[in-house]
Amino acid sequence: MDILKKSIVILLFGSLASCWGYQKYWDQEVKALCLKDGGVHIYENVILSKEDYEKNNGKNGYISIPDYRHSKAHHDYYNTSEQTFIYELNNELSYLDVYRLEFKTYRKSDKKLMSAFISYARRGGEFLRGLGFHPSSYSCSDIESLKEHYKRKFYQYEG
Repeated sequence: MDILKKSIVILLFGSLASCWGYQKYWDQEVKALCLKDGGVHIYENVILSKEDYEKNNGKNGYISIPDYRHSKAHHDYYNTSEQTFIYELNNELSYLDVYRLEFKTYRKSDKKLMSAFISYARRGGEFLRGLGFHPSSYSCSDIESLKEHYKRKFYQYEG
């Protein structure tokens, strides 16, 4: 193999190893952030009367809590969501995003924070992103965490 071919092979394998190492580094950072403050946080528990339960479209033990943009006058609570980027890499060879997702529920009357669900994620980091592959990802939220968020709701209905 001539020197040019060797150089190309070394560059290619070095780039691939570097991307893999970079992903693993950010996966560990995401894991640490998840352990630090990720998950479900309940700040106040409320017992709903039958009237409050029905007023908030209660069904099967759950009430409807709309996004703040779709909240109606009769809703007592609303949700917000926010995505905050911690790290972004975007160039011709690769992209990698690390971000924080936060879903919060507020009481409308006093704007008090009732509960929150916090997660962190890494998306991308593969070498040669233009080849049509779906980017890999890593996060502390999964379907089970989201189910747990709704199981550990801040309210109880005693009806």
